[in-house]
Amino acid sequence: AFESHVAIAPGRATSPLLVVYLPGTGGTPANASAFLNTSANAGAHAIGLMYPDVLAILEDCGDDPACYFPIRLQKFDGASRSPIDTVGPSDAILNRLTKLLLYLDAHFPSEGWSAFLSGNAPKWSSIALCGGSQGAGEAAAIGKVVALARVVQLSGTVDAVNAPGGALAPATGVGTPGATPASAYYGFDHTGDQFHSKVVLDWTAL
Repeated sequence: AFESHVAIAPGRATSPLLVVYLPGTGGTPANASAFLNTSANAGAHAIGLMYPDVLAILEDCGDDPACYFPIRLQKFDGASRSPIDTVGPSDAILNRLTKLLLYLDAHFPSEGWSAFLSGNAPKWSSIALCGGSQGAGEAAAIGKVVALARVVQLSGTVDAVNAPGGALAPATGVGTPGATPASAYYGFDHTGDQFHSKVVLDWTAL
């Protein structure tokens, strides 16, 4: 949870969006450097944000449908919702992204980071929140509580459980309408992914 963030300003900003990438379990922003550089080369500002991603939510929640969403939201803002996760406000995604944007704006004002701030808070309507695996589920959950420009899920969301009778069912909260409209949710997953059936189920619920 203490690896470095990655921030890339495009040589020529032709997109009004900030692409923020959340890595998967045990991942780091540096592992997504190709994705971030591609976003910047396409004219968007790009950030790879480190957050507490060591906890494997799928393993800890198992088939408890009410377990997933509280952990997702606690990772976002640090408000205590789950005894499984101990993320506090200072380490939460919201605080980390806010502090990083304020730092970039203060130290590199010519790079245009101020476009993604509304006062001292992220300007969510200009942010495309992306994630891989665990990060995909996190991005999807955050889209429920703030109105994002779009949500991009890569190899996720995987918040689904084995319901009585053996059928798969989305975890609580996945299908709940939120601040970001369903039309702004995007996803990509390989059919050979071991969790592909859960991913497709969650996309359908979203």
